[in-house]
This record gives sequence, structure tokens and C-alpha cells, in this order.
Amino acid sequence: MATRKQKKITKRIYFDGDVNSETKQRFIENLDGILKSVRNLRVLQVFIDCSGGSLCSAWAIYDRLIRIQQDGIEVETFVEGGAFSSAVIILLAGKKRYIVPHSQILIHMPKQIVVDELVDEKRAKELYDDLRKLKDDIAVLISKNTGQPKK
Repeated sequence: MATRKQKKITKRIYFDGDVNSETKQRFIENLDGILKSVRNLRVLQVFIDCSGGSLCSAWAIYDRLIRIQQDGIEVETFVEGGAFSSAVIILLAGKKRYIVPHSQILIHMPKQIVVDELVDEKRAKELYDDLRKLKDDIAVLISKNTGQPKK
């Protein structure tokens, strides 16, 4: 008895606005809905138009997209408009990445804003060390996903 070849199903999901805990949660809920409702999903296309925001939320989305790829679903990311700041982390989750004409990408050094906190020398060093680690983590991610040397 011959087996029928399974149809390759592709679905789209959109991420726009700022990266924060609310937009991360909404994205994950939409993603879960797709994963539960679509059998034989083979490709997930993520369309990004995002001004950036929380690194923690961006890393959570990145990790989730990597995890579904480990389940056999290919992730493709597309920039339509902009992928700025932490949104670049989401872009890098795609096995294939596309940037349409007239779109832009921007990445900058991580920064920490300290408000209403007295910062002594020890705390300043902790903040500095945290920022250095974030910078290194992002550089490793970019290098790993683009094949370019870490600088």
C-alpha cells in the first residue's frame, strides 16, 4: 500500500509594535493556537514590523521559535517595515530570514536606565557586568546565525 505524501502546510503569524511582556504573551498565544489547530505544519512564517523593546521578552520569543524548529517546523522570518533593537533577536530565530525592499534593521548596544536608585561602586559594576554579558550574548547570537565573526 503506497503512502501518500503529506502536504507541506505553511502558516503566517505577525509581530508588530513594541516588544514587551504583553505583546510577547499575545504572540505566544497566537502561536499556540496555530500549533494546536494545524496538523502537518511544516513552515511558520513570522512577519516583523517592530520598534524594539524588552530584551527578556525578545529572548523568550526567540527561544520559543527555536524550540518549535526542534519539533520539525521550519521558521522563516520576514521584516516588513523595521526590525529595530530587540526585534533583531526575533528576526534571527528564522532559519531563513528575509528583508523586503525599503525595510530597515537597527541594532545597538544594550543599555540600562537607572531611576530613583542610588548607585554605589559595587552596584555600578554589577550593572556594567550585566550589560557586558548582554552585549556578548547578542554578539554570539548574531555570529551564530549569520556566519559572521564575533567582533
